[in-house]
Formats: sequence, C-alpha cells, structure tokens
Amino acid sequence: MKKSFYVLAVTLVIATLVISSTASIPITKHTKENNNLVSDYESTPKPLATKTDYFSIPAAAFNPEGSSTTYSIDGTYLNGVGEFFAPVYLPSKATVTKLLFFWADYNGPEDGTVRLKRYAFGASASTMAEASTSGSTGSGASEDNSIDNAEIDNSQYSYFVVFDVPSAVIICNNVIIEYNYEPVIVPESMINEEESKVPNMVSK
Repeated sequence: MKKSFYVLAVTLVIATLVISSTASIPITKHTKENNNLVSDYESTPKPLATKTDYFSIPAAAFNPEGSSTTYSIDGTYLNGVGEFFAPVYLPSKATVTKLLFFWADYNGPEDGTVRLKRYAFGASASTMAEASTSGSTGSGASEDNSIDNAEIDNSQYSYFVVFDVPSAVIICNNVIIEYNYEPVIVPESMINEEESKVPNMVSK
C-alpha cells in the first residue's frame, strides 16, 4: 500500500512539472495576411513595414460655401464660381505624402486651386498642401508633395479640402491624398480579451 502511494505521488509531481513547463512555451502561429510569425502569448501589438494608401475625394463630395452659389456637380465633375469644401478622414499618425488634383481648365488667365487644410479646434485653418490648374487646353493633373504638418492628429485637428475656383469653365474632377501608415499585428490574446468583454446577447 505504501509503495503504491509513493508511486502515485511521484507520478503527480512529474505531471505537475511537465504541465507547468509546457504552459510557458509560446505557441507560434503563421498569419496569412502579413506572412509573419506571431507568438500566442504576446500582449503588445507589433508594427509592420510602412504601407502607402490613398484617400479619394470625388467631385460629388464637395459642397458650396453658400446656398446661393450657382454650380453644376455630378460624380465626375464640379464646376462653378466660389469655394467648395469636402471633408477628409485619415487615420491618426498617418503621414500625408502627396496631394493630387485632377482637373479640366478652359480659362487661360485664371487657375483653380485645391488646398488641403488642417483646422485646429477653436482656432484657424492652415494649408498643408495645394495644387492648381494651368493653361486652357482641357484636362490635366497637378500635385504637391511638399506637405506642411504632414502627420495626422485627429485628437487636435480636423481636416478638409477646399476647391477655390474663379471661373465656371474650370472643373474639378477628383482629388486624391496619398499617405503612409504603420499597420500593426494584434496578438490573438488581445483579440480574445476584447471578445470576452462583449456580453452574450443570444437568448438561451
């Protein structure tokens, strides 16, 4: 009886040591999206290589400064006289690298201009980048890659684009904002933790 008890006790000790040692071994998983190895026990997001993305603003997104402004607008063009505004939504900490403006200009002496603006809450708006039309022969494109205050901070600022046009024969087709950002790997342990906070609303 004593011998059997001794063997059982030793077996339990060995099993405990094995379980405790294997519990701390990280489980490495291979993610299809970013081709990286992620340890299951990690709890801190890891940044990946910087990526480039684009925020596209169609002509249809612009609104005139005043209700009395006369203009024509559809999904592909905007023409009128005055200032027209469109909101810009970029992720915080993204870095704006280029403003691209696609247009048509049939007015030689005058040019239309698109400006990317940053508005400080309770203060005035400042220009981050601008691009203008030129000539009078029709369609074209212009860009500005010299960006002031390029990093996006949505906690302190809001962002918008203004199309300033002096002639109805100057047309805005599209505005594209190029930006860089750093994506992160979110460990599965963090996802599981957040999911556990969501109440189960399914009735049983």
